[in-house]
Amino acid sequence: MCFLSFAIDKARKKKYVAQMQLSENEKNDLLKAFPRGLIAIDLETTGLSPLRHMIVELAAIKVTPTEVTTYSSLIDPEIPIDPFVIAIHGITDEMVKGQPKTTEVIKKFFEFADGLPIIAHNAKFDLGFIVFHAFINKIAVTTQKIYCTITVARKCFPEFDGHKLKTLCERLNVKLENHHRALDDAYACLIVAARCIEKAIADGRNLEMLLQSSFQFTLDQFKENSFYQLPKHLREMEEYLGKNKSILIRYDGGTEKRDELRAIRPVAILPLPAGSILYALCEKDNHHKTFKIKKIKEWSLP
Repeated sequence: MCFLSFAIDKARKKKYVAQMQLSENEKNDLLKAFPRGLIAIDLETTGLSPLRHMIVELAAIKVTPTEVTTYSSLIDPEIPIDPFVIAIHGITDEMVKGQPKTTEVIKKFFEFADGLPIIAHNAKFDLGFIVFHAFINKIAVTTQKIYCTITVARKCFPEFDGHKLKTLCERLNVKLENHHRALDDAYACLIVAARCIEKAIADGRNLEMLLQSSFQFTLDQFKENSFYQLPKHLREMEEYLGKNKSILIRYDGGTEKRDELRAIRPVAILPLPAGSILYALCEKDNHHKTFKIKKIKEWSLP
C-alpha cells in the first residue's frame, strides 16, 4: 500500500508509484538497522535558513516490517519564492498557491511518522526547518531520533570523491530522475541508506555503532531558546547565505588559532538543540563544517 497526498499531480504520482520499488533485500537490510521501521524524508524550501525561509514541499517514505507507505505535499509558504530557488527545484508560486499551509502539513507528517526514527541526507538542514516551524506554529514535537545519511555514507564509502546525494546515486547506481523534488530525493536517500547498510554488513561493521556515529539529536531536545535571530553584529552576513561567496570570520573555537581569520562560504543558518549554527564551506580544506553562532566574534569581506 502506498499513501500519497493529492498535492502531487495525478500523472506524476502514477509514474512515481510505479518507479518506487524497494527490493526485499533492501527492505531487509534497512530493518536490520531499524527493526521497528524508519522514515526517510526530504523537503524543498524558499531558501536555506529556517530562521527566515519557508518549506514549499515535504515528502516522507515509511518502511516498516509490514508495508512501505508514502506521504508528500506541496506547501503554500505564504511568501514569494525567489527565482534563484525556483531554478533549483522548479516549484513556482503558481504551483503552491492554494496548497495546504505549513501547520497542516507538519501535523500530518508527525502523524504519518508515528514516532519512528528519521533519516535524511544532511539531516540538520531538513529537521532544522521542520522543528523550527513546528515550534513557531505551536506543534508538539516527539522523541524521534534523527540520523544523517551523509555521515553513514562517508563511513561506508570513504573512497568516494564526494557524498552529495546526486554523487552517491551516480556511484551506487541509484536512479534519481527528479533531483531537488522532495519525494524523489527521499526515495534516493532511502536506497542510499540501504546500500550503506548492505556495505556495512559485508564489511563486518557493527550496525549499532554505525548508527550511533550518524545520530544527530532527538526532536524533543529542542527548546524554544534554541531558536534565536542572529546577533546584531552578524545580521548583514545573512545576505551572503547560499550565494557561494567568500567571507572571513573570526571564530572562538575549533582547531585554528582564536584570532586567525577563516575564509568560508556560508550556506545556511540552522537551529540545533544547543543553539543555532552556521553551515559553511571551509575554503582551507574544501569541506563543509558547522560553526556555533555564539562563537563567531566578527565577520568581514575578503
